[in-house]
Amino acid sequence: MEKHQQPYSVNDDYQFVQFPVEAVKWLKTKNLDIVISSNVVELEGDQQLIREVKLEWTTPKKFNITEI
Repeated sequence: MEKHQQPYSVNDDYQFVQFPVEAVKWLKTKNLDIVISSNVVELEGDQQLIREVKLEWTTPKKFNITEI
């Protein structure tokens, strides 16, 4: 991701790397599983809450951004 100047974050507690879905194209040569997370933002009082509504397992080779 750094090579392509893509933002990402590492969560050591839960052992995952988070990055924009558009960056999957830079992983096409990697043999790994990825999860695409779909979320909604809801207002509760004066707070914004992010709710995960869908998880989809795929691989960089199979992933097609036009199908989300």
